Amino acid sequence: MTKFSKRINRDGHPDHISPKFETFSNPISDPRISPKKHPNSNPKSADFDPHLEPDTSLEKCSVPKEKETQILFVQKGSVPKPELEPESVKTSANAIRFDKDQSLNYIPKKAYLMEEFASIQLSKHTKRAYLRDLKDFVNYWREKMGEDTDLISHCGPVQIARYRDHLINEKTLAKATVSRKLAVLKSFFKYLKANNYTNRNPAELIRGFPQTQDSKTGFLNEREILQLLNFFGPIAELKLSKAQAKIVIEILLMLAVRRSEAASINVGDIEHNDDSWLVKIKGKGSRDRLLPIPPRLLDTLSKWLSRICTDCPTDKDMIANRGQWIDWIKRNKKQPLLISTKAKVYTKNISPDEIAYLVRRYSFRAGLHQKVTPHMLRATAITSALDYGASHRGVQQMAGWTSPLMITRYDKRRNDPKHSAIHKLKFAKEKHKKI
Repeated sequence: MTKFSKRINRDGHPDHISPKFETFSNPISDPRISPKKHPNSNPKSADFDPHLEPDTSLEKCSVPKEKETQILFVQKGSVPKPELEPESVKTSANAIRFDKDQSLNYIPKKAYLMEEFASIQLSKHTKRAYLRDLKDFVNYWREKMGEDTDLISHCGPVQIARYRDHLINEKTLAKATVSRKLAVLKSFFKYLKANNYTNRNPAELIRGFPQTQDSKTGFLNEREILQLLNFFGPIAELKLSKAQAKIVIEILLMLAVRRSEAASINVGDIEHNDDSWLVKIKGKGSRDRLLPIPPRLLDTLSKWLSRICTDCPTDKDMIANRGQWIDWIKRNKKQPLLISTKAKVYTKNISPDEIAYLVRRYSFRAGLHQKVTPHMLRATAITSALDYGASHRGVQQMAGWTSPLMITRYDKRRNDPKHSAIHKLKFAKEKHKKI
C-alpha cells in the first residue's frame, strides 16, 4: 500500500484520493462505513456478494494490527481518525487518560506513547508531571515545526537545545525547572529507543544545568514562628476553618511534612508504641516513615478529633487516657485526620491546594505579610532542627529524604556567621598569654 493507492468506493469503482487522506488495504475494513450501511451487510441488497464475508470487527471500528493497514495522518475535519490505543491500555484501571486537546490531535500515536511512558512511573504525581512536561514540548514542536512534521523521526539534538534556550530566554523558567524538563525528555526518548520506536536518543547529548545547593524557599525566624503559633486560641472556641488552619500549621511546622503527605494522613496512621504516640507518613516513592508526635501537637490533635468526631473519648488527654484512644483509633482507621471543609460530611480528605490556601490566609491574618507557603514551613522546621543541634541522620529521617545531600539545600542559616564552627574552637577563645 502506498500513499497514492486507490480506494474502492461504495459502487465498486476506483476513486483517486489525495495523499493526505488515510487509506485502507481492504474496503471491508474501512471504519468510515458503518455495518448497517455496508453493501455486503444486507443479503437483500443488489450489491451483495455471497462469496465475500462481512467483517464483524466493524462494530468496534478498531484498526487492524497488521502492518499493511497503516494509518496516514489526515487533515483536520476530513475523516474521523480511529483510536490507536491497544486494549491493554484502554482496560487498565491505572491507565492515564491524556487530554485530547487540539495540540495532540495530529499525533494520536505519540499521545499514546506518552501515556504508556508515564504509566510505568510509580507515583501519580510523577505521572502527572511527566505528561505535563511532554505536553509542553509537543506544543513547542507544533508551533515551531508544524503539524505535519513527525516528532520522533525528525527531532534531533539541535531542536532539543533550541527548546532549552526557549525555556530559559522566552519562558524565563528557573534552571532547576529546565533541567527537570530535559531529564523527562531524555527518559522519554530512552524509553522509545528501548522499545524500538526509534534507534537514537537526541536528548542524551544535551546538557542541563548543574544542581545548585541554593534554594529560593524562604523560612520563618523564631519571632515569626511564635507569632504564627500564638495567633490561634483554643480549638473549642474557633470556627471550623480556623481550627482546621491551626492543626494544619502545627503539623507542617512540627513534623516537617510535605503538604501532600499531610493531606493523606488518616486516623489509622496514628499508633502508640513504647509509651509514645507516633504517626505514619506516606512519603514519596511509597516510602513510609514513623514520626513521634510532640506534646503540643498531641494536645491540639486530641482536641481537633473531639471537634470533628462525636464518638471520641470524653477525656481529651491522649497520654493519661491512651487505652480508650487506642480502641477508638482501631474503630475509625479510615477517618481523615484533616477533613475537607468543602464537603458536606467529614469523611473526605483535605486537598493539598486547600492546605496551601489555609496557610497563606491565616499566616497573613497573624501579621506575617510575606507569602507563607507549606513548603516554607517545612524548610523552617528543618532549619530550626539543625539550629537546635539535631543530627543529620535525624533530620534526614524526619524529612523523608533518601540522600543526606538535601540537608544542605534546606539549611537556610548555613551561611549565617552566628552559626560558624569558629565559635566552637576553644583555643580561639583564650587571649594570648605571655610566658
